[in-house]
Amino acid sequence: MNPYQQQRGGYHHPYPPNNNNMYSSSNNNYQQQGSNIRHNNPSRSPSMISPQHSQSNPFPPPSPNTTNMNTPQTIMSNSPTGIESPTSIPFSLSSIKSLQIAKVHKDNSKEINSINYSNDGSFLLTSSDDDTLVVYNVQSGERHKIIPSKKYGCSLARYTHSPHAAIYASKKDETNDDIRYLNIHTGSFIKYFKGHTGRVVSLEMCPTDDTFASSSLDCSVRLWDLRQPNGLAKLTFTGKPICSYDPHGLVLAVVTTPNVIKLYDRRQVDKGHFGSFTMEYSGDIPDYYTLQFSSFGKYIVVNSGDAITMLDAFKGNEIFKKTNEDLATNEEEQRMLIQNNPQLTSLPPPQATGISSVGPSFSPDEDYIVIGTEDGRILCLDSSKGNRVYTFPIVQSGNVIAKFNPKYMMMASACQNLCMWVPGMP
Repeated sequence: MNPYQQQRGGYHHPYPPNNNNMYSSSNNNYQQQGSNIRHNNPSRSPSMISPQHSQSNPFPPPSPNTTNMNTPQTIMSNSPTGIESPTSIPFSLSSIKSLQIAKVHKDNSKEINSINYSNDGSFLLTSSDDDTLVVYNVQSGERHKIIPSKKYGCSLARYTHSPHAAIYASKKDETNDDIRYLNIHTGSFIKYFKGHTGRVVSLEMCPTDDTFASSSLDCSVRLWDLRQPNGLAKLTFTGKPICSYDPHGLVLAVVTTPNVIKLYDRRQVDKGHFGSFTMEYSGDIPDYYTLQFSSFGKYIVVNSGDAITMLDAFKGNEIFKKTNEDLATNEEEQRMLIQNNPQLTSLPPPQATGISSVGPSFSPDEDYIVIGTEDGRILCLDSSKGNRVYTFPIVQSGNVIAKFNPKYMMMASACQNLCMWVPGMP
């Protein structure tokens, strides 16, 4: 099989009936098949990258013989009879619309600035402007651990390939700009990665091994290895860069001014980019916040705070662009705002509030994205056309971020509080 072919389909209800746990799941086999995605260069196979285990990394990635990270893991739910019974549901717009809040956590005193899931989807990690990281158990829905980071602050918290370790960036201006490698179990640091001289603005683990990439206000992108204290490579740009990996861990994409996305072979970035896309814009040059590939590598979405742009990841052509004005409140959302804010006595005028700087999140089948806004709305758009297909009930205020779980049929949204959304049971 071509290594870039992927299967798409069923995801698992994290909250099946007849189970005392808030969340549980089952046999995570895909149930449906969709259009296979092929890379332009089939010779660039993920098999060319073999994760190397090392005693210097206490949490190595899975060996090549284990299940692929893009394939949902098998987790069974315990029935009252003691028989493990699978419960899985096809991913669709109707399943997105069925999502309801099952749990609200009020563990932070300031806004949450990042949400990240472990590779198997079983744990959720947040970082907050109150200088704490919080770990949640997705299957039980309960808070697992609070880890303070008062001295450095915290942002861009990312799991490594183990649910017991994470990397994150500093948040406070008066501290250094090191990236910290954290043992979640003990709350102690394993390693510091020094090199950036400006605040880190993007941080991403490679999907296939122990390397990761970071970009900074010092106008550089650096590549690192969890097993080595020194950087592997450095790229320098004229403006602030934002970086991300494709889902196969072969391509490193960097968006920078003036509106260019450069594509690098992440194993030999020193040879320069092998391709680039130029995005059209009018007015001031956008200040980009996030860049993300879709689950199977078909799309790239870029967020500049005042617009999101969806691109074909292979051809580079623009599929759609949605500005703040395009995503302004409609009549139905205005009514929801009144219901959520009893102090309002009349419908507010349509507002073009900003898009969350954390950016959109792709659904696991890459057919939809969810976008949080600065006025508490969570919008769902289809990836192929940009149509607004659903607005979630407005239950949070202020700047809200939202992210799908990559393995479970679950979504998390956050402002100061964290909400866990699961499908309603019939």
